[in-house]
Amino acid sequence: MLITKRAHGRVMVIHLAGKFEGGPDREKLLKITSKAIADGYRELVISFLGVRFLASNGIGILISMRKLMDEVGGRVVLCNLNERVLSVVHVMRLQEIFTLESNIRTARTWLRATRSADSPA
Repeated sequence: MLITKRAHGRVMVIHLAGKFEGGPDREKLLKITSKAIADGYRELVISFLGVRFLASNGIGILISMRKLMDEVGGRVVLCNLNERVLSVVHVMRLQEIFTLESNIRTARTWLRATRSADSPA
C-alpha cells in the first residue's frame, strides 16, 4: 500500500492507496500517528481515495490509530471511502467510532466546526 502524509494547518492528512491489509503498513501508520502526536497534531484525517480493499487487519490498524489519538484527546476522520470500502465500514459498524466525511475538505470543515471553544484557533 502507498502511504503519504501532509499537514494542512492543524490537521495531519494521511493518504492511502492500494489494498489496506496490514503487515508492514501497521508499523508505518502507527509511527506516522505517533509522530503527528509528538509534533502537536490532535486531528487526523485518513483519506481512502486510492484504497480498493479493506481487510480485517486494516480495521485493526485504524482502531489502533484511533486509540493513540484518544489518549491525547485527539480526533480521527475517515474520508474518500468508495462503495466497497464503505460497505465494510458499515458492516463492521465503524461509523460508530469514526466520523465519516465525503472528502478532505469536508473532513477539515467538520473538524474546524466541532473544535471546542477553549481550543486554540
